[in-house]
Formats: sequence, C-alpha cells, structure tokens
Amino acid sequence: MLKCSTCQAIERECTDCRDIFIGKDLKCWQCRKIERDCWGCGETFVGATNYCDVCRDSDRNCTDCGVAFTGKRSRCNRCQIEDRECDGCGRGFRSAGNRRCSACRAKDRACPECNRIFRATRSICPGCEATDKVCVDCHSPFWGRDRRSGPCNWQRTPAEIRTNRSRAYYQARRARLLGTDSSDRVTEAEYASIRADGQCVYCGRLTTDGDVDHIRPLTLGGRHEVTNLVLACIHCNRSKNNSLLIRWRPDRVEHACRISEKVRAEYERQLVESAVGP
Repeated sequence: MLKCSTCQAIERECTDCRDIFIGKDLKCWQCRKIERDCWGCGETFVGATNYCDVCRDSDRNCTDCGVAFTGKRSRCNRCQIEDRECDGCGRGFRSAGNRRCSACRAKDRACPECNRIFRATRSICPGCEATDKVCVDCHSPFWGRDRRSGPCNWQRTPAEIRTNRSRAYYQARRARLLGTDSSDRVTEAEYASIRADGQCVYCGRLTTDGDVDHIRPLTLGGRHEVTNLVLACIHCNRSKNNSLLIRWRPDRVEHACRISEKVRAEYERQLVESAVGP
C-alpha cells in the first residue's frame, strides 16, 4: 500500500445502506456487523471485528502516558482526545478519533429493539442500551450504559467541573420553577466561562467562591440567559439579593457599569422603566 490506513479513509457511500461514512471499506461499520465466531474465545457474536468485545477489552497500559486502563486501543481516552475541525460543518470540537462532530454524525433512526425514533450516533436508543451492570469501582449493581455507576462517575469528575455543573443545574431548575421565559438555554460551558473570569463585576474583588448572579432578578422578570448573567462575589451576591440595580448600592452599580456592557445596558433599561412609571 502507498497510503496508510488514515489516508485511505475517505468519505464514501455504503454499498448496502447508501449512508455516507468515512472509512476505507465498501460498507459502513453497521453493515459490516454480522454473526461470526470470535478468534479468541470461539463464542458467536455480532460485530465487525474478528474478536468479541470481551476479548478486545482487556487491562493494558497507555503507550503515551503509561497509565493503566481497560480498553481495546493502545492509548487511553485522555491521550486520544485532541482538538479537531469537523469535516461537515467546520466547527472545532474535541474527540478521540471522529472526523465529524456529534451534531453532524447524528441522524434520526429507528431503534431495532423498540422501534422508537431517536436522534443520535448510536444504532440503539439509550433506553435499550441500559442493562443491569456491576460498577467496576464500587462493585455495586446499577442500571445504565456506563461501566461505572453515577456516584462513581461523579467522584471521578474534577472538582471544578462538578461545581460548575451543579450550580448551572440549580440555576436552570430555579428558573424553571419561577416560570421564567428564556429564549436561550445556558449551557454548562457558558456557565463555566462566566465563572472562569474570577473577578466580581460589582466590586472588582478576585473571588474563587463567587457565584453567577442574575443582573435582573428572576423574581422581577429577569431571564435565565447569558446576557443576564455575571460573576459576583459572595458578599455582593448576598447584598444585592433580589434588588434591581437602581435600588441597590450606587458605588457597586457604577463600578459594574464601567466594566460590563451587560450591566450598563440593564441599568439604563431600568432607569427608563422607572421614569416611565407603571
């Protein structure tokens, strides 16, 4: 061969299902899945490789970082993940081997088990993929798709990501309970980006335990979206509470208006509302 396996992989049409895929075979991975005997254990399985998942999944050391992991490849997932550009939409994303992002790879399909229509990159819906399993860390039984139970997966998540995820969930739940009309959802990444600033918008103090504050409180008609969220230290957040900017400390509001376009726009909007009256 004049080309490596990576260079041989191109975008082509499957000869069976006619779906577009990236590879070096004439058929896509789904169509190459047939019933065959494993070369390792001899058990019959349905797949596209010569070895079943049990034989391919073994304890090994990563060739890059040397960390022990259980898998089918020579490198662990962390070493395989890198920044890529999607061949479909051109947007940047992080992946271990895909050439297209999950949004471009996802499509509407019918689950072969329950006939439910769902949109994803998998062939089976999440409900049918979930089975009774035993966690590899705590060895407790659970129902799901992962190798680890929910509590064990949560403990393995870095502390900063856990904090951002839990606070973002609390803010979104609070907005739903208050019936706030939001045209745009605040993603976990956007929430983390706001907290990563590290400086309180109202007093300028550096903070590590600050929280995301709604410039216009949710109880007074504020929206749960990025344009209404800023980072506030715990002191300013508690002091402001559910107050409008025009009814809170002028020195803190003046400082926020100087450094934040979002706060200045909301402050001017509140001034106009107060001048017009009810």
